[in-house]
Amino acid sequence: MRVVSMSFSITGNTALALEHVCRSLDGVECVETTDEEDILDVSGFDGVVLAAPTFYRGLPPPFARRVSKITGGRGQPTLVLATYGAMLGRTLVDLVDLAEKASLRVVAAQALLMPESYPPFIAKGWSNTKAPVPGDLAKLNTNAQTLLKALRGSSQPAVSVSAGFFDRLLGRPSRQKSVKRLGGLICNKTLCSRCGQCREACPVQAIRWESGPVFDRSECIACFGCYNRCPTGAIDAGCMKRRDGRYRPETIGLASRFE
Repeated sequence: MRVVSMSFSITGNTALALEHVCRSLDGVECVETTDEEDILDVSGFDGVVLAAPTFYRGLPPPFARRVSKITGGRGQPTLVLATYGAMLGRTLVDLVDLAEKASLRVVAAQALLMPESYPPFIAKGWSNTKAPVPGDLAKLNTNAQTLLKALRGSSQPAVSVSAGFFDRLLGRPSRQKSVKRLGGLICNKTLCSRCGQCREACPVQAIRWESGPVFDRSECIACFGCYNRCPTGAIDAGCMKRRDGRYRPETIGLASRFE
């Protein structure tokens, strides 16, 4: 049996959860694909796993566009995973909806609380550094087993999810509003080591190189990927007002929780 997994992970949090799911699918070949790769036809696979983080109370736009282009759906059993920090928003609901529109049958869906990676929230002390807790990981294992049973032919009903009242009320901000709130990105050329990690971290290629990073505001989606990744702290965002809200997963031992 073969399963294709599609994910979007700027900080690596969602990727860790996805890898855990794939390891739990005993006897199944899990073909992992990222947003940059081009597996869109799922007709040759027995199942699908979709995983994405919450991005301004919804799906990351590049990943939403990618999932909307999936072809070859024929009711394959699918596990949908949405990771989030302080706020889930409509991420899980929207991802399930896109999966169903692609003619996939969602047999398991989970919103997984993870450490917060959004710098303005981290600066306020909303960090969730102990997440995910054992109970949530146990639920993730159960959902992986539900998918495995469906792949082996056991009848598993399709699940349905709905957004909470406040999530329906708040909606999600536009890209333009999110970038405006970011307040602009600035690189301290004295601190910059010219390592290029910021450009590698950008999921929409909004950083060009001119003896250092130059930020394209018209393409930026305000993901804070470059800000979090910069090893010297050379990149700052106007909204941070020189507060340090960088997310450093290696300092909280996150990977060990998925072992």
